[in-house]
Amino acid sequence: MSLRWNQRTVTLICLVSSFAGPDPVQKIQRWDKANKTYVEVERPYIVGTYNKCMGGVDLLDSFTAKYKFPMKSRRWYVYIFWHTIILAVINAWLLYKRECKALKMPKQEILNRRQFQADLILSHPGEHNLIR
Repeated sequence: MSLRWNQRTVTLICLVSSFAGPDPVQKIQRWDKANKTYVEVERPYIVGTYNKCMGGVDLLDSFTAKYKFPMKSRRWYVYIFWHTIILAVINAWLLYKRECKALKMPKQEILNRRQFQADLILSHPGEHNLIR
């Protein structure tokens, strides 16, 4: 499903999803600067779903940007492979943190991302030529 929606007169939003569509349309309140009052606006369902879940995407993007490592390759698929590995490690760390909070572990015992990554590498059987 592809959707183009004008949020305001100058903003055009384009969304593509196989999960959500424009229906049902939701009524929301927006601030109107000209009249200085709230006005009721119709918002497609897909936009509401995106707004509800976008925090996780932004968090994942910020974590991938935080620990970028320089990599040179002429093969484009190598980048996709390593990016997928990085996303999997970040998601595993976020799940680990969620479980630690659910188990009410003290903050001092919860590993940060670097420590988690190092433990993950060291837990793999075989030689560890990557750690210097």
